[in-house]
Amino acid sequence: MTKSATPILIKRWGMIDTINACLLIISILFLFDFKNQPALSYILIVAFFIWLISLVGKNIYLSKTNKNKSTDNKNK
Repeated sequence: MTKSATPILIKRWGMIDTINACLLIISILFLFDFKNQPALSYILIVAFFIWLISLVGKNIYLSKTNKNKSTDNKNK
């Protein structure tokens, strides 16, 4: 398999990201309660920030990969 034929198996937005976005909306509407359950609220916020950072990092990685792939194709 040549270098130009290697597939990228990462999608920009996948099923897990859709589920996480739905859970974020549900959490904002019903679960964030800093008066009665502050620990759970902070844990949920940290979990969603980790998901958001990984989503942004994945998109940056894919953008760099696609940019490198397009410059490699132009050089040939």
